[in-house]
Amino acid sequence: MSYTTFCSPDAGPFIETYLSVLGSSVCYIQKDNGKFQASILVTMLFKQNDTIRDFRKYELFSPEVDDTAAINFSFLDQQRVPLPNGKYDLELTIADKNREMKPFEVKDNFELDYPAGVAKISGVQLIESFTKVEKPDVLTKSGYDFIPFLDNYFPAAVNKLTFYAEIYNIGKLLGTDDKFAVAASIESFETGKVVRDNFRLKRETAKPVNVVFSEFDLTNLPSGNYSLVIAARDKENKELMR
Repeated sequence: MSYTTFCSPDAGPFIETYLSVLGSSVCYIQKDNGKFQASILVTMLFKQNDTIRDFRKYELFSPEVDDTAAINFSFLDQQRVPLPNGKYDLELTIADKNREMKPFEVKDNFELDYPAGVAKISGVQLIESFTKVEKPDVLTKSGYDFIPFLDNYFPAAVNKLTFYAEIYNIGKLLGTDDKFAVAASIESFETGKVVRDNFRLKRETAKPVNVVFSEFDLTNLPSGNYSLVIAARDKENKELMR
């Protein structure tokens, strides 16, 4: 499971959760149509102290398959949960409906901090693949359907890092329709310096929401630990936020 936070100009802050289930790790049962399908029971609690702010309990189904001997896929669930600004505890419980096992539980915490009218950068969503939107759904943002990349580890077989983020209310720092630049880079985790040519700079005009959607080629990046950095800079190249 992974998650990212965003803010909708109309609906306010929200957390977007991504849950991927390895198809070969779950139990399949045969349906009336002769095909096989697995089912996962998912419960999510979003709490502040002892108060539950949002509660989601649902069943996540795998694709139907004809043969369970060669399952080589994962199946994905994505949720968008609108919540007021604040600090939250997230409790996730998942269980295989077709297998007698103790449910898996995990806890984490996060913060939504998007005050109205204040310049902010959203969380960063890593992207596995994307397509132009045909019919908008929960995967859709800014005209694309994004399949999320759920890890921060990139094996040798993955040679691209694709990412999406949003910049909010940059005009509050600059002025409406003023020009600025979005800088994206891969930096060494140890030194904080940009690695080789892994730097992008794009000129933008200030809007209520400016989209950051780009990618880096990882083919020649040595193994190691890195930070993906997004920053906004004014016309004098002064960094406003990152």
